[in-house]
Amino acid sequence: MDFLLDPFIITIPSSNGNRAENFIDGLYDWTSEIRRKNHKFWLSFPIVNALIQENQYPDLNNIPRYMEKGVFVDAITLFQALRKIMEFPSYLDETIPQIDHFYFELEDSVVLPSEVEERLSPTVADALKETLIELAIAKDVFDDKLANKILFGTSDIPEDEERILLETCVINIDNDDTKDLTSEWDIVTSIEQLDEIEGFMSFWEDTQRAISWMYRQVIIGESNPEPCPKVIAGEGFHDSIRSHGYHNKPTMLRKIFRITVLGLIGKIPRTTGKKESTHHALTDGKAGPQYIRESDQATAWRLYIQEKYPGWRVHYWQKKDKSVELIKFSSHDDKNFF
Repeated sequence: MDFLLDPFIITIPSSNGNRAENFIDGLYDWTSEIRRKNHKFWLSFPIVNALIQENQYPDLNNIPRYMEKGVFVDAITLFQALRKIMEFPSYLDETIPQIDHFYFELEDSVVLPSEVEERLSPTVADALKETLIELAIAKDVFDDKLANKILFGTSDIPEDEERILLETCVINIDNDDTKDLTSEWDIVTSIEQLDEIEGFMSFWEDTQRAISWMYRQVIIGESNPEPCPKVIAGEGFHDSIRSHGYHNKPTMLRKIFRITVLGLIGKIPRTTGKKESTHHALTDGKAGPQYIRESDQATAWRLYIQEKYPGWRVHYWQKKDKSVELIKFSSHDDKNFF
């Protein structure tokens, strides 16, 4: 899998911080694991140039600087980590289409998680945003394969941060055409998570296996967990995920199944009314009766995967024997429930 590396991972920590040892270990883990497996991280010229400008790029000249300032350094480990970056630099700029004839404004275009932006200098944060806008142009204008599949690799941020969002307007300076762009990137926070994602994406359409796998993840550490009902996918459920492109969005794909399992085992309480509920009966209108399938008297339910717009949710039938049939993955604007 390919991902853009968070500049924080390769940013040299200040001498008065206590991040030095973690920095070395983390850098070594990321670079070593990626080289051993089928993963690849990317940087960009703007990001590297900004780090060099801020004297934060981890080249070998910084090893003596560490020692002079009394920061703990395992020089051999650091050298091995740095060598992997310097010997095999992978620059997005050399791979994605050239976008020199597009103009864009950085301000308010890219919404970075605060935990990512606040630990970068403004110069480096702007370089990261510039890179993400260039990727968005490559995705939308050129339909570039790398730009469409790349993830964002970071560390030490909350698990509920799942995506980086971008909304901006770009201008083609050759013909003054303007284009509104919307784009997003899934976040991964460790090599281990990458491996989990890669595995899950290979079998998510085997519904029972995917639900069972996710159930094992969410009950870790529980001594007496609620059982998960039998779950099948109704006709069209998988296609509804594909129609929105989330079969290629590993973080969101896992979230769809994780929230579904949490709902089915009662960790997201279910209500018959809709008000202030993210798991409620699916009804005919705001105050109408709950939908019931005539053939088997199964009841219809809605479970929100994401509350904020576009309000992704899963609709499902629950049968008399408590087994579940997943109906559809859709947005708030989709008024076709089934």
